[in-house]
Amino acid sequence: MLGVLWSIPHLMDDPRTEAQGREETFFRLPDKALVGVGLIAFCSMTGEGAMADWSTNYLLKEVRAHPAVAPLGLAAFSTAMTLGRLLGDWGRLKVGDAWLLLGCSLLALTGLSVALLVLQPWVVIGGLFAVGLGLSVVVPIAYSQAGSLPGLAPGVGIAMVTTIGYAGFLMGPPVIGFLADWQTLRVALVFVLCLFGMMAALSWRQVGGVRT
Repeated sequence: MLGVLWSIPHLMDDPRTEAQGREETFFRLPDKALVGVGLIAFCSMTGEGAMADWSTNYLLKEVRAHPAVAPLGLAAFSTAMTLGRLLGDWGRLKVGDAWLLLGCSLLALTGLSVALLVLQPWVVIGGLFAVGLGLSVVVPIAYSQAGSLPGLAPGVGIAMVTTIGYAGFLMGPPVIGFLADWQTLRVALVFVLCLFGMMAALSWRQVGGVRT
């Protein structure tokens, strides 16, 4: 993943540098703002992959839900993701990206906490719905922020954040599987809970930046 991040800015052409006669080199390392946005995408997409791959298994094996009820957790998560994406633009207009990102991060954190603490099928399903609603707009906002960072071509910023995010989406489920084999799936999902906490902390820093 680090190799891909290193090579993306070097491989992509930027018309602005061509217009300047290539007086400036386009290669650059990610700055703090881009790394922060990328980590938010990483945490969110790791959570998306974990919910997609492990929520039904969690309801079956840890919560002891009926086999007919267990798939409803993933259905609730997916429904909430769709609903959140449909309402995301309205939320951004109302409160702005930074506050919406913080609120959604805290909602995902709270939803997963409830799902891990209260082992009742319908409570867990409600928690997964909250996780889906919380994660629904995080990645779209991260992509939007990556494309509007000053001093960086939009295509490069989005490509780098996408790479970091999809690394989490692909790596998260196997890591959770390894942790579940080592301990339990419930313990393994605490790893995702910690990532949601990191996502909330990074979002809070953005809110602080908006205030100042």
